[in-house]
Amino acid sequence: MPHRRAFRLRKTKATRDKLIAAFLLGTGLFTPPLLTLFMSGSRVMGVPLFYLYVFVAWISLTALLGLIAERDSGE
Repeated sequence: MPHRRAFRLRKTKATRDKLIAAFLLGTGLFTPPLLTLFMSGSRVMGVPLFYLYVFVAWISLTALLGLIAERDSGE
């Protein structure tokens, strides 16, 4: 059984690394300097660009975390 345990530890480490990368991506997406780029007041189909950016970034980050969790939970 040591072989299975080593595989599980490697898989756990890979999952941890992916989650850390997703956290850093999320931190970068929601930093104030990047957010101020989208506070121009312009609109896309009637929706302020800032709100559209925040919504799309949040949905994308949530989907990425879901993919990481789903892919790494199955054996």
